[in-house]
Amino acid sequence: MIATYFFISIALIFFNKLIMTPQTFPFPLTVSWVQFAVALVCIIFFRKIGEEYVALPRLTHSRAPANCARVLTSSLTGSRHRSRSSRHSPST
Repeated sequence: MIATYFFISIALIFFNKLIMTPQTFPFPLTVSWVQFAVALVCIIFFRKIGEEYVALPRLTHSRAPANCARVLTSSLTGSRHRSRSSRHSPST
């Protein structure tokens, strides 16, 4: 199982390197989105299969970690945006 994961991970890295050249496919966000969607489908599929053999805990969602991540993300992207815009603003 671990060897399969290792092989798929390395193959995906080489596939991304091959396809992410601007001459081949200039839409890297599309490739990332498709890979995340396929990963989500695989996770849901294998979880359903795994429930037949192993008693898995029920998935739950809590807003507290999501709120912390949202605040952290907005503060980091906001500070990056401010530093980038201050670099390009004309000095007086």
